[in-house]
Amino acid sequence: MHTMSLAADTAALLLPENAWTATPDPAWGGDQVVRITHSDGRSIRIQPARRNGYIHASVIYPHPSHFHLHAAHEPTTEMRADRGAAALAKAITRKLLEVYTDTYAQVLAANTAYAELQQQEQRFAERLTEIIPGARITSHQTAVTVKHNGPAPATASIQVSGGQHTVTLRWVGSATAEAAARAYAETVTTGSGAAPRAEKLRAEAEQLRTELAEARALAAHASEYRVLLPDIDAALVVRRQPRHSGDGWSVEALGHGGGRAWTAEGWQHAFGSLRVDRLFCWPSAAAAIDEARNALAEHL
Repeated sequence: MHTMSLAADTAALLLPENAWTATPDPAWGGDQVVRITHSDGRSIRIQPARRNGYIHASVIYPHPSHFHLHAAHEPTTEMRADRGAAALAKAITRKLLEVYTDTYAQVLAANTAYAELQQQEQRFAERLTEIIPGARITSHQTAVTVKHNGPAPATASIQVSGGQHTVTLRWVGSATAEAAARAYAETVTTGSGAAPRAEKLRAEAEQLRTELAEARALAAHASEYRVLLPDIDAALVVRRQPRHSGDGWSVEALGHGGGRAWTAEGWQHAFGSLRVDRLFCWPSAAAAIDEARNALAEHL
């Protein structure tokens, strides 16, 4: 029996009635390969088997599939072609459709979720180009990458793995990072499943606000910081000026045989004899650390 005739007769016998149609599938292997397609998109491929006189039936999933398919998800059946359409329809129903119908729905759901993630990536990337001056979208393959054309090599990337986003920002200021975080929150709180994600983000944001407030309260009373700089193999001691004499900060680089202070006038080894205003010359602990780090890095 010709494959097309057998497939057409088989389609007419599959339930529900009139839901399946048979069409040639020449792109797969000539006029002897036929698809039996359901109105919901499911397809069964019918083709001659390697064994002479046998027919082979297999399931077809959307390509690409973002649901991880195993061999058990792709059942097949094979029988002598001369057994006819009734036997083939029975074999397809019993051996293929139960697994296939359930898995096909999971594949569609996974593909829809992946498409939503891609749309989120694109929306977020477009927002980043507005937030980072001079930025542009440079790729959208396995990840979206936004690059900055200005003097600083600011970059941002959004990667998807296991349904999770990993957002990486490099060489951007705190204001830009905060704006990017807000844009990302806006992006992922749209689409299906938005409400749970939004609630989780709000809880995380509240926790971060609490931790930030606690850190600021602690920092307001801190009089000394010890900072390790492993990238340049150095350690700093940053001290606040006694409150009765001012509000400046000093910074000392520790070393063998004692330390040395970095001041607006350069390195000072005998800094114990410096006037207070010359030693505590930096407006904040962060400024003192940055200035000393840059000074040390210049001599590497």
